[in-house]
Amino acid sequence: MRRYVPIVILYVVLLVIGMGLGAFVHHRRSLVSFKVDIPEGATVKIYADQGGDAPFQYDPSKPLFTLSSDKTIQTKVGTYDFVIENAGDYEQNVTKTIVNSATDEVSINPDLSKAKLDSLLTAESGKIGAALTTKFSDIDRYYTVSKTGLYKHGQWAGVALTPKSNNYDPVRLVLEKSDSGWKVVTDPYIFVLGSLYKEVPPDVVASTNSL
Repeated sequence: MRRYVPIVILYVVLLVIGMGLGAFVHHRRSLVSFKVDIPEGATVKIYADQGGDAPFQYDPSKPLFTLSSDKTIQTKVGTYDFVIENAGDYEQNVTKTIVNSATDEVSINPDLSKAKLDSLLTAESGKIGAALTTKFSDIDRYYTVSKTGLYKHGQWAGVALTPKSNNYDPVRLVLEKSDSGWKVVTDPYIFVLGSLYKEVPPDVVASTNSL
């Protein structure tokens, strides 16, 4: 009987090791590595979403990661809330994302808030006016810029033009900002026709038509 005791002990040891190894392998397989892209100058904290009826729910005292630049992280499969700290600059500062084995990148890039866009417009209005003059050299003879709005991340602008005489209709148009500056991307219409300009986001068209 005694000679079987070491065998039993060995079996138990191997069983425990096997279970531990299996748990370790399962844990490793449940981890996902992916890149997180965040807005320049922003700080993003990542939390485990706690579920429930709310659009998102997390414990603000338990951030899993704090990022101040783009970074590759590793975490378990699950649902997470990506929270931008400087909330006032963004229309929605929380992005809820499901992370699974197919996740290789998460981009956090919500639209800027109206207050932030309005603050940027101060510096951009002169450049937008110059772009209009470049495109339509005699625009100042016939129209006055009555309203201008920035949209999305500040790279789209809508402009409303009021005629200086009753011989012309009020018109609206859209501009886009690139590395080379502002460029007029639609023709002037009473209302911008989104069907003619598929490259312009529909919400930019709608906002421009509301000016």
